[in-house]
Amino acid sequence: DTSTGSALHSFSEVTDWQGNDFSPEFSQGMIGVSIDYFIEKFDPEFPTYIKIDVDGIENKIIEGGRNTLQDPRLKSILVELNDSQPEEVSSVISLIEQDGLKFAYKKHAPSCDSSVFSSVYNYFFFRS
Repeated sequence: DTSTGSALHSFSEVTDWQGNDFSPEFSQGMIGVSIDYFIEKFDPEFPTYIKIDVDGIENKIIEGGRNTLQDPRLKSILVELNDSQPEEVSSVISLIEQDGLKFAYKKHAPSCDSSVFSSVYNYFFFRS
C-alpha cells in the first residue's frame, strides 16, 4: 500500500516481514545507505538512541551500523523483531551484544499483542 504511514514494505529483497517470498504489486526506486555511512558522510548530531523497525532486514541494518553501535555515546537501541524467526532474532541479539549493548527486555509492539503480529516484539538493549 502506498498510503502515508503504511507498513510491511520490503527493501532490496522480495520477501515479506515473515521471510516469505512474494510478488510485489508496486515497485519504487529507493536509495539506501548504512547507518555508519550516513553518520560519516552527513555528520549529524551523534545518536544516543536508535530505533530499527525494518520488517525483515534487521541483520543488514545492524551490520551497516557496527561502528555506530560500538560508540559509547550510543546509550540504547530498540529493534523490532519477529519471534517466529528465532535464528534471525538470535543473530541480531548476538551482533548488538558484540557491540557492547546488553539485551534488557522485550515488549509487544503497540497493537501487536493479539493479532497476526503477535510474534512481533520490540527488543530493548542498553549500554552498561
